[in-house]
Amino acid sequence: CPELEVLVLSQNKLTEFAVLKIPTLVRISLAYAFAGPIPASSIQFSGLDQLRSIDLSGCHLTELPNSITSCSHLKVLEANSNKLSAIPEWISSIATLSELRLARNQIKSLPDSMAALKALQGN
Repeated sequence: CPELEVLVLSQNKLTEFAVLKIPTLVRISLAYAFAGPIPASSIQFSGLDQLRSIDLSGCHLTELPNSITSCSHLKVLEANSNKLSAIPEWISSIATLSELRLARNQIKSLPDSMAALKALQGN
């Protein structure tokens, strides 16, 4: 799919997720796409350099996948309704991030590194 820009796999029963390099992909929605709890390492975004938006809402995650750091153009990250207890320090390495949606989780505090996210919008 040389021109695929949006991939929506919401509300399925996936057990893992890894997409081969699709250079034109800018948005992925995996909201409520997994059959049950899976390790964050089972979700891979490596090779998706142009991704601008990722939705991982309702994926039973206890942590965000480290492979998100490879998305150097990411603007929107949604991970609502998971079981996250912390925001990883590496989140500050995504300088382009302008929206971070983490409602309905178990987050107790914000890392100091979030101050480096200058593009993050306050709503």
